[in-house]
Amino acid sequence: MPLSLSLHRFAVAPAAAAALALVVGGCGGSSTSTSAPATPTRTAPLESVFEAGPQLLTNPAATLDTLRELGVDYVKVFVPWGAIAPDPTSKTSPAGFNAADPAAYPAANWTPYDAIVRDALTRGIGVDITLGEPPPLWAAGAGAPAGIHPQWEPSAADFGAFVHAVGVRYSGHYTPPGASAPLGRVSFWSIWNEPNYGPDLAPQATDHTLVEVSPRLYRGLLDAAWSALHATGHGHDTVLIGELAPRGQTRGNHPGNFDGMVPLRFVRA
Repeated sequence: MPLSLSLHRFAVAPAAAAALALVVGGCGGSSTSTSAPATPTRTAPLESVFEAGPQLLTNPAATLDTLRELGVDYVKVFVPWGAIAPDPTSKTSPAGFNAADPAAYPAANWTPYDAIVRDALTRGIGVDITLGEPPPLWAAGAGAPAGIHPQWEPSAADFGAFVHAVGVRYSGHYTPPGASAPLGRVSFWSIWNEPNYGPDLAPQATDHTLVEVSPRLYRGLLDAAWSALHATGHGHDTVLIGELAPRGQTRGNHPGNFDGMVPLRFVRA
């Protein structure tokens, strides 16, 4: 199967923002001259962040070899909460489950992500872990419409505990049970993908779509994740927030529960 790549962004340090200056000289009746725009300066290199789709999960070593040949700096890895959590389709969490402890999760659920982190770091490729949906059903809020909607009002507290577990596991100091050496460190994180998109976070808006709900939900998830990363030694890492879908609806009863909210409306709310 051919490798399917997606370039998500070029990440630049804040100090690398460039400005163009137009200098205008002269006053009164004297002649006015303009200089050419200044050459933009960059204090940090551009960094490419690629997603490699399902090939990364099924064949991380070979996929990462290809990415290294392409000069990729970071690989984006989606770590869905529900893919790691135990009993994700149950409405109740397992008895005695300590969601903040990586050892409390099924060991097999970590295996593909451990392999990606290990294989990427040994090849000099950084890892951008995106933590987000879908949550396990036992972490969803009450009152969801008919059907299974685990993205409905997910618990910020439960999400924070999950992020704590991931932060510990990829702190560079954690040795899984039965392993002989600690796992590598991840220092690049994304918190919840496209929170303004109903299939990822719901409801988007209520009261005939007039009252924004998803921004409040996202703030809670973000606060919990941010605190968890700081508590697990990742306080100086790169953390991406507000990675929004570039589209949305504002007509009729949209975005409603599961449509997309216009990005600027989401940000302002």
